[in-house]
Amino acid sequence: MAAGIDLPDHVFRHLVDRTAVPYVLIDRSGVIHFASQSTERLVGLAAEDGIGRNILEFLDPEHVELALSGLSEITSDADVDAGIPVVFPILRPDGERMWLEVAVRPIFEAPELGLISLRLRSWEAEHHLEEFVQALLADAPLAEVLATLSRSVAASVQGVAAAVHHGWDGERFVGVAGSWPGASTLALDHGPWVDALDHEGVLQVPADSTVGGPPAASHWLVSVGGEKLPPAVLSVWTEVADPPLLGHRTALGTAARYVELAIVRTSEHQRLLHLAGHDSLTGVANRGAFRDHLAQAIAIGESGFAVGFCDLDGFKQLNDRYGHVAGDDVLVQVANRLRAALRDTDELARVGGDEFTILWRGIDSPEEADHVARRLLATIDEPFAVPQGRETLGISVGVALAGAGATADTLLRAADAALYESKRAGGHRCTITS
Repeated sequence: MAAGIDLPDHVFRHLVDRTAVPYVLIDRSGVIHFASQSTERLVGLAAEDGIGRNILEFLDPEHVELALSGLSEITSDADVDAGIPVVFPILRPDGERMWLEVAVRPIFEAPELGLISLRLRSWEAEHHLEEFVQALLADAPLAEVLATLSRSVAASVQGVAAAVHHGWDGERFVGVAGSWPGASTLALDHGPWVDALDHEGVLQVPADSTVGGPPAASHWLVSVGGEKLPPAVLSVWTEVADPPLLGHRTALGTAARYVELAIVRTSEHQRLLHLAGHDSLTGVANRGAFRDHLAQAIAIGESGFAVGFCDLDGFKQLNDRYGHVAGDDVLVQVANRLRAALRDTDELARVGGDEFTILWRGIDSPEEADHVARRLLATIDEPFAVPQGRETLGISVGVALAGAGATADTLLRAADAALYESKRAGGHRCTITS
């Protein structure tokens, strides 16, 4: 076997001191006897300042016993090979908390020294990535999801901070979220993120405080999106003044895919959530959502409200004459008119066929209920557009006033019974019960 180059000791010390993954030597009690120079870059503690201090000082009290237990488990090279690094939250000298991956190996080659080597590596990016995944799976709001992801991205590419502008509509972004509170104030209709939309790869621009963002050496931007996704832009303010290296570019490419995942999944969740609570034809609430809203109003002690049950007069004949497509179009027109006749605090739902329910708030008497119900009758009186011209319909309404001891089901049944009375009396009228 050919002999390798015999490197002098100072070369090895240089490698240990300059590697981005620093090493610390401690004794069995935790006292630090050596720390590579890169420790300062990682945790903010100069190597010479750490000598003589106990590594346990930087741990939360609840983690000290666990750390000592982990140290005692490693008694041979076989234990080192079988073990995996442990992640701990630590307190930096500036009081900030950060997550570190710690790999333990006793110096078996010099047992008389009684020293243990600790290989330290930042776990900030991975920690925030775990938070991002948890937020995504919990269907957290998009701003919260992207803010968490931004913290992971910044930690992974030597970044000071990161942000995501999302939902470009051709003129402005819908929103922006980032790793620091001030990210929400970044401009949505101008700035380097707008320039990055048409740029391939990573766009590097000077870090300009006039457009927002923390002090930094450089600003990197990556466009995110495609044919099925409204464009977004990932921004990273970094300590690196030079253009991004291969490692940076690879990490930014991965981050861009996470941004896309977050936007697509959140959008799909919102779509499914909307479908679950809304009528697919008219866009108003459906039966289940309406009952939930009614039950919640009762549960929180709301008073002075009424429930209306509505049914169109003559809709079956119109549907038979013009077909279901025309009938569906009329139902959409009806929903739009009913919505226009309600106040912002009222709620409308389609519960099936040509039946609608209404939750009126601020109704304290039968006279007030009669007034709002007659507005519905009047708005349906106007003819509706159909393929061969215009047709006239009517509406029957049953109203139940909320009283003491009322439940969602009793109110709905009472309103339904009142509607039946309106229908039996010939329709195009309102019946009120309490």
